[in-house]
Amino acid sequence: MAASVALLLVLVAAPLAMLAAQSVIIGGRLSLDAYAAVIGRSLYYQALFNTLIVGAGSAVLAVLFGTPLAWAVSRTDLPLRGAIRSAITAAFVAPPFLLAVAWVILAAPNTGALNRLVTAVLGTERGPFNAYTLQALTIVTALHTFPTVFLLASAALESSDASLEQAARLLGAGRWRTTLRITLPLVLPSILTGAILAFVTAIALFGSQAILGIPGRVYTLSTRVYQVLAYPPDYGVASALSMSLVVLTVTALALQRRVLRHRDVATIGGRGASFERITLGRWRPVVLGACALFLFVAVVLPYGALATVSLTKAWTAGLAPGNLTFDNYAAVLFRIDITQRAIGNSLLLGVLTATIALALGIVIATIDLRTRMRGRAFLDYLALMPLGLPGIVVAVAILELWLRLPFDLYGTLLILLLAYLT
Repeated sequence: MAASVALLLVLVAAPLAMLAAQSVIIGGRLSLDAYAAVIGRSLYYQALFNTLIVGAGSAVLAVLFGTPLAWAVSRTDLPLRGAIRSAITAAFVAPPFLLAVAWVILAAPNTGALNRLVTAVLGTERGPFNAYTLQALTIVTALHTFPTVFLLASAALESSDASLEQAARLLGAGRWRTTLRITLPLVLPSILTGAILAFVTAIALFGSQAILGIPGRVYTLSTRVYQVLAYPPDYGVASALSMSLVVLTVTALALQRRVLRHRDVATIGGRGASFERITLGRWRPVVLGACALFLFVAVVLPYGALATVSLTKAWTAGLAPGNLTFDNYAAVLFRIDITQRAIGNSLLLGVLTATIALALGIVIATIDLRTRMRGRAFLDYLALMPLGLPGIVVAVAILELWLRLPFDLYGTLLILLLAYLT
């Protein structure tokens, strides 16, 4: 247990401390010049505003998307529930920047497939879609974060004690009233937790914000950090901006604890009364159609576009005769040596990271929830802190820390493993 706490401090607390120090130590002396530079420029206020819009907007959309899906899959007789859950899980584990790339293929202002389809069918000069807007960035981010709400809400719905719901039914409450007045409040803590995690995740998705935001001049704190780190890099300002993201993350996690402090309803367990699935009746095709339509837009359409482009010589030509080819895969798998090493390194790092992080996470969660150890709330915050930091910020913090050691880790798999674990 002590070793796990020490490892968490080394992986997260030490880089964050280095990041904080970098923001107030300029040229070897204490200085607030970096924060003054951030506060004194309106472009950073706009970046903060955009970050909050993306985070809050995607969190709200994640709840609106994920909660009804969780209820339909977990509490009704909806057909194909397993397939729907698998599709949502696939959306959750897929790298978010791939989703952003897919929507560039689909909704780029001039070359996007959807815009070209609209212009071809309607004969208009331009299509209506534009992937490079704040609204599009928020929606695409929500399409990546909504599985967080779905997974937490569905787990709560499937494991909650249904005795209260059955009591309400016996007292004359209808199914819908029971769902709204009993079931929803029981799983509300899980929904709120999913929303806050969606917010924290959204503000840290650098790849999506760079791919969809920068071309449309929609800057967030993450992309401003990226710009500040361009040559010549200003590590002080980058660290100060990064600390803003740290503050947002800590605030969100503190809000979660405060809101849920008195909502830990003791209805989750394995011995409660089992629930009865709601019979949708004539609404089954409608609910199934709504789920299928949403998953088509959220999963099938973007990843289908990626798959299609990967099989073409020129992606703007689509599936035209003579444009299909497997040469892209042959080049990646057989002709380019570096990709073979990349696949091996990715698998190795993935297995090691998952194994170590699982063990560390179990220990930290046990300390937080099952002990009275002083400082356990701090460990909880610390463990979730990296979720609210863009990868580029974490990378800079790790480099600043580990490159100061007497042994060389730069350019090795070990420093990548440390970064992945963080």
